[in-house]
Amino acid sequence: MPVRLSKLVKIIESATVAELEKETNAFLETIGFAYLPDVQYRPIQTVMGTLYTAMIFFNSEDGLKQSDFLQ
Repeated sequence: MPVRLSKLVKIIESATVAELEKETNAFLETIGFAYLPDVQYRPIQTVMGTLYTAMIFFNSEDGLKQSDFLQ
C-alpha cells in the first residue's frame, strides 16, 4: 500500500474527531499544494471537508480516479 494511502487509512481509523482533524492536517502538510489550481479550493471548515480535500490532492498527485476511493 502506498505510504500516502496508508496515512489516509490511518486518518479514517482515528478514534476521535480531534485526532481525525490533527491527522488530516498533518497529512495535508505532507502533500504540497502544487495541484491547488486544478481543484475548486474552499477554506476547509469541517473535518470531513479536510478529509475530502486530502483525497482530492492524493487523487491528483498519484493519478488515481476518484472512484477508487468509493469502492
